[in-house]
Amino acid sequence: MPTPLFRRVAVHARCFALALPFLAAAGAARSDIVESLTIVSWNVAHFYTDRSHYEDGRLRRFARTPEDLARLRAYAKGLDADVILFQELDGAEAARMLLPDGYCVEASPRDNGNPITSRQKLVVAFRAALASDASGCMPRVGWYLPLALPGDHLRYGADFQLPLGQRAVRFLGVHLKSGCHAGPLDAYARLSADATDWARRTAKACARLARQVPPLVDWIEDRVREDVPFIVFGDFNRRFDGEGARGDGSALWPILSDGDPIGQSLVRPTRFQVAPCWAGGRYRRFIDHFVMNERAAALVRLGSFEQRPYDAPFAGDEAMSHRLSDHCAIRITLDADPEAGS
Repeated sequence: MPTPLFRRVAVHARCFALALPFLAAAGAARSDIVESLTIVSWNVAHFYTDRSHYEDGRLRRFARTPEDLARLRAYAKGLDADVILFQELDGAEAARMLLPDGYCVEASPRDNGNPITSRQKLVVAFRAALASDASGCMPRVGWYLPLALPGDHLRYGADFQLPLGQRAVRFLGVHLKSGCHAGPLDAYARLSADATDWARRTAKACARLARQVPPLVDWIEDRVREDVPFIVFGDFNRRFDGEGARGDGSALWPILSDGDPIGQSLVRPTRFQVAPCWAGGRYRRFIDHFVMNERAAALVRLGSFEQRPYDAPFAGDEAMSHRLSDHCAIRITLDADPEAGS
């Protein structure tokens, strides 16, 4: 249960999602049984098909060359994923540029009239066997609007369900507000009169992240009450390991995993792990996470969690972290039989 600071201070009805096609799809008869699922989250850092976006001086360094695209495509193929949650793409076509054949792709409809904020979308790619029938690809994602915040133009959540053995697993893909990696969520209320511009910008970002907490907790609590295995994953823009167990509402992890209702004690494989993405000590703490309940954690193949670094010759190269991405993909595999592959 969230602390009073984060109780529902604005209307964000739980039913505000753009269709829930996965519910019908999950109930459809299947002739095959899915025995394992490899799930990936990958923030590709300002990867846009519309090259005009790179005319912004701040983004020019992210314009990829054909050689960069070839490296990214080889990397994507090597992930061998059943599902990839992409962040910072401008649509489905951007994902198709990265993917090998055999995927169905759905992009968030984040078209809010703002050319800067609307270009960053969540895109979900499903291996075609999971999201298609004889007529082709079927929609699987319900876009969870409350995370965007009314009038604030943040990113939607990607809500979907997939079969695994004789059960189904529910997923919420996220890309939460950036700029508040470690500061207290109530930093704005703590600002002093002589605070620096940087401190004020950080505090504003923390305030916006704090507003995303209630709808995120709503989704989690609903799944806990349904008693289903679930995973929230993606770019949380938050270093959970440094938060501790503060229960005063200033830290995100203690709010998400507070044991109320019963069953809301969550697990994350990134806990106390050092991120190997870039050499030289850069980005050592994870901000991309898989967060799950114990029912989902029991399905994770032992040792399957990894962050997949880029090719060694490029690791630690700051310029290459823009031309590839400053994030490396994170990856886990779920088994229908929790003993399989262990």
